[in-house]
This record gives sequence, C-alpha cells and structure tokens, in this order.
Amino acid sequence: MSEHRPGFDSHFSAIASDYSAVRFTDPEPIIYIQGKLNSLSAINGIELGCGTGRYTAQLFKTLGRRLTLHCIDTSAEMLARLNERLASRYTGRYTAIQESAEVVKFPAGTFDAVFSFNALHHFGLRQVLRNVSA
Repeated sequence: MSEHRPGFDSHFSAIASDYSAVRFTDPEPIIYIQGKLNSLSAINGIELGCGTGRYTAQLFKTLGRRLTLHCIDTSAEMLARLNERLASRYTGRYTAIQESAEVVKFPAGTFDAVFSFNALHHFGLRQVLRNVSA
C-alpha cells in the first residue's frame, strides 16, 4: 500500500475480492472512537489505508449521519470493493481517493479525525504523521 514498499499494490490488487471474507473486523476500536467523538455533532474525517471499507462501514454505522469521510487507498481494486460496499447506503457521505497515505495532503484543519485500521505498518509513518498533523 505504501510507495515505500514495492509490490504491495499488486498484492492488494490480487486479494481485494477475497479480503473482506478472510479478515476480522474488531469492534473495540470503533467503540473507543465513538466515545472519543461523541460530543461532535459533525465529523469530517479521513481514513488512511481504507482497503475494502470493512472499518469504514462500521464507522458509518456507529457514528451515523454525523460522519463524512475521505477514504484513501493506493489500490484501485480495494477502492472498487469499498464502493460496492458503501455506495448504496452512504452516497454523498464519502469520497474514495486512490493515493498514497504519504502523499495525500489537505489544508490544515480540514479534518476532525484521522482513522487508520490495520494499515499503519504499510506507511512511511513519519511522512504520514507530518501530513495529518499539519
């Protein structure tokens, strides 16, 4: 998934169609996030390494209509699965962006929350932290 790890794009492209079926979505992080963001009436977020949208869907279910998301992933195939999962229920509430977490930039103060589930180890963490903390 990272521009720093050659071969990841082809790996995730190859497994995208089966990824959700073989991965477990842990509810604890979502419950924790809900508690931390409970006071916000609107949440503009970014999810780095969103993959097929397993956690994205849980965020939408848990945080409800308050949430809008920019979903970032380098794999077009993973984003295609995310769109299959989300398009019918969450149209207009998310944007799927094919980009590296190390490269994607938005103006400072754009987001209320930055999410990443099971993906940080794929990123050049120093650059990602610089980008999201600006």
